[in-house]
Amino acid sequence: MEFSHQVWGLPTDFEKIHQSADLRLQWAQHKTALLAEFTDSLTDTVRYYRPEIKTARNFYSLPLLKPYSEEWFAQSFKVFLQHYDYVAIEAMPFMEKAENPDQWLRELVQKAAQYPDGLKKMVFELQSVDWEKQQKIPTKTFIGQFELLKKQGAIHIGYYPDDVFQNQPDLDALQKHFPVVVTDN
Repeated sequence: MEFSHQVWGLPTDFEKIHQSADLRLQWAQHKTALLAEFTDSLTDTVRYYRPEIKTARNFYSLPLLKPYSEEWFAQSFKVFLQHYDYVAIEAMPFMEKAENPDQWLRELVQKAAQYPDGLKKMVFELQSVDWEKQQKIPTKTFIGQFELLKKQGAIHIGYYPDDVFQNQPDLDALQKHFPVVVTDN
């Protein structure tokens, strides 16, 4: 707590911070920035040996959809855009129990587009499994969400998990959307 008091100007009494929404958010914003600065130092060390390295940071959807939730996650889309080459957002409407998954995905893309380079640096991670129901996402639904993201302006799209043994998501359906790129290295 001394650190937050001396450097961040927050009260030394945690209960005072905890009782104030403004102070809780300030504390979270400082933690978010500190974590980003820490990873910057790690990246600088790695870049000494691998100058071409790119960074990505996983990001929950809620801090983008409801920025006040930074208090709970210590994640800020704006801060992440400044510190990482890519921000990999969990675009997983079933995990988030979205009432209307397509509308939820549209809102996610629209929120990202409000930031400079928001879509350019965002990787939308679709889910291929509904963990709550312990079921595969049907291929038609998965591809529909993929196409919806593209139509809304998403540039980078990935998915998780990739179960090659169960062919989930369906490889033939994916190959139409994820072209194989071969490079000479």
